[in-house]
Amino acid sequence: MLKGKDLLLTKAAACDRPKHLRNWINAYWRYSEFVFHAPVLFAVGTVNPEGSFAVRLRQAGMTTGSKRDDSDLGISAGLALQGFLLKGRELGLGSCILTAPLAFIKNTGSILGTREIIIKCFVTVGFADENPPAPGRLPLTTIYYRM
Repeated sequence: MLKGKDLLLTKAAACDRPKHLRNWINAYWRYSEFVFHAPVLFAVGTVNPEGSFAVRLRQAGMTTGSKRDDSDLGISAGLALQGFLLKGRELGLGSCILTAPLAFIKNTGSILGTREIIIKCFVTVGFADENPPAPGRLPLTTIYYRM
């Protein structure tokens, strides 16, 4: 992951706003670094199913490929992950979803031995050091205004 950070910093130096990009890269690095200290780290990904409805329609020439093929899989993975996180919370576990490490790690499939899986995010899980109260909800009139 450190090699990925150094590579991005080198590329940022050649851009129009190198200081701005360098700050972003360093901020995401600091946010991502704790994955190495998590008690449990999950890699969450999808496999493009050859027999899915969308793929079969495309293979039959009835539709063309679109971004929706991948977004459908992402939505399914997200919904499954939501249930996983909620159950963990119920059991007293803390968790954090991270996508930033994917910017620093190339070849996640090779590293994890899962070349056919497209890693979408990482999830850290463990017992939280703190348990702050949930933030209060804003009144509907504060976030919605009808003319």
